[in-house]
Amino acid sequence: MTETDYPHLCGEIETDLDLTQLASRLKEAGLPAEVRHSSHYEGGQYLSLQSETEVDMSLERINDREYIVRGDADALAELTQAAERLSDALRGLGMRHRLEIYAEDGSLARYFHYEWPA
Repeated sequence: MTETDYPHLCGEIETDLDLTQLASRLKEAGLPAEVRHSSHYEGGQYLSLQSETEVDMSLERINDREYIVRGDADALAELTQAAERLSDALRGLGMRHRLEIYAEDGSLARYFHYEWPA
């Protein structure tokens, strides 16, 4: 399966918050944020945002001010809804971000952002 076989999300978030602080803020905003350990991510930790649906999103800190966001789901509608919830929470926290959702065919399906025009 390649990235264009299913809907996927990629994006960036700018913030000075570390993983624990960001998880706490996102939990306060009603998102299922949890710091997890992995050997696949820089520093061995990442932030997981798994919902009750089949949407899987993760945030990885790549430098002192930036996180990358990755996500996928079986259904475009579920991924779009989860990304919109994340974007709304980040906007409410005043965090500059952009989230791009790509459809199964690789085309840009949705773009959510705050202070990060396309």
